[in-house]
Amino acid sequence: MKTPPPEKPFDPDDPNVDPWADDPNAPKEPGYSDMPDDDIPWSEDDFDDDDDDSGEYEFPPDGDDEDEPTPTPEPTVPPPGVLGPVALFDSQLRGEIEFEILYQQTKAAFQKTVPEPRADLPARVVQGSVLVLLTIWGGLAHGLAGAAAVLAAKILHELGHLIGQWLFGYRERELVNLAFPTRWLPRGGDAGSARRAVVFLLGPLPGLALAFGLQAWAAPALDGVLQFFILILLAFNLAELWIAPACDGARFFERVPLLRGPWPTAVAHALGVGLLAASAAALPGTMLPLLVGLLAALVALGAVRAWRLAKTRQALTNIFEDLPERATDIPDERLRTMLHVVLTLGPDSFEPADLARAMHIVHERVARPAIATPMALSLVATYLFGWLLAIACAGFVVANVERHRSARDALVAAFQATVAADPADRPRLAAECAAVWRAAHPSVRREALRMLDARLAEPPDPPQSVREFANSLKSDAPPHE
Repeated sequence: MKTPPPEKPFDPDDPNVDPWADDPNAPKEPGYSDMPDDDIPWSEDDFDDDDDDSGEYEFPPDGDDEDEPTPTPEPTVPPPGVLGPVALFDSQLRGEIEFEILYQQTKAAFQKTVPEPRADLPARVVQGSVLVLLTIWGGLAHGLAGAAAVLAAKILHELGHLIGQWLFGYRERELVNLAFPTRWLPRGGDAGSARRAVVFLLGPLPGLALAFGLQAWAAPALDGVLQFFILILLAFNLAELWIAPACDGARFFERVPLLRGPWPTAVAHALGVGLLAASAAALPGTMLPLLVGLLAALVALGAVRAWRLAKTRQALTNIFEDLPERATDIPDERLRTMLHVVLTLGPDSFEPADLARAMHIVHERVARPAIATPMALSLVATYLFGWLLAIACAGFVVANVERHRSARDALVAAFQATVAADPADRPRLAAECAAVWRAAHPSVRREALRMLDARLAEPPDPPQSVREFANSLKSDAPPHE
């Protein structure tokens, strides 16, 4: 087709629209052709020799013609190869013309720019709600320092993505950013799979590395706010490292060729569900294991969806063999096939921009990332290193919590042993108990004092000597307590 597509979708029922009007090489309508009228098989004569001069028709017909059926005129079908508005009488040719116009418009939208996805309102609402709830929880548990710890963990995560996008000079359209204004992001178009995989990893890895470093530096005893900050860092970034829809781990899997198959996806989801189930079984209490178990169920449902997507990708790969990764390198024949697939799947809208967006989604799912095997292996190793950091940090947290509980119980036990001792041994045991309390970490001592206050408030009322001994232990506490 030599004539460019019109600005708006072609409406064949509009008599004022002729897509071939500006093409001098297109065949003309009957009556506008350079050929003599006698050479056009479907043209009508300019005059009829048999017409009488009266110009009147006989009605009703003669009696001899009453029993004869009225002849049905044969439909006018344009000859093969005829173009122009007359060709629209042929339904098959009309469909081909409409598809060609739609294809040209969609191709222009597909190759012009990478279309931005529509506002992902559910993802923003979910992430924003979780961030607000965690901030409120941190404020209630540790005051302004706790709320600031939640916001700092989120900003650090988004800062890693932002630095990666500025480093490679492109904007990752799959990331939902809640920490920085959109105008701070680069305006570049596209990047290779290796760079996109690095951008996805730069979100969770810095937070996990910081949590591991703080845990190793501050152990064995941690302050309450610092421990809360480490837990928030671990929760934020471990959740994003997970192989689940809309997480950085799932996006990372999409970009690495070694991990795109159905079986690697199924194995990764199975490991994730197993880790969550084991965590739910090991955690104390009721509410927290219930929440972790609910998360495991959601990950299991996401595993079913990821399996179906992987199978769909595998089926589409058989249609699009060796599809280039860059949209501008896709040949015209493949683009037509992609549009046929999108139309077959039943799009929500037939606007060229929406069809182009759907074609980009198909391209994302089917295109084989151009990543060399050594680079792919190094990316997988980096991803596994992130998991090792997360597991090591979680082990530190569990061990520190256990040490904290043991030290707290030892202080309470020393107090109870001193109170229950014989009057002769009580002065010596009281001095030893006071020395143990002064040597304990402030956070451990605060927990032990809260337990003592709760027990002293229970009936029956303890003797005055016991209360004086407890007050003496409180007096040895640092001034800020």
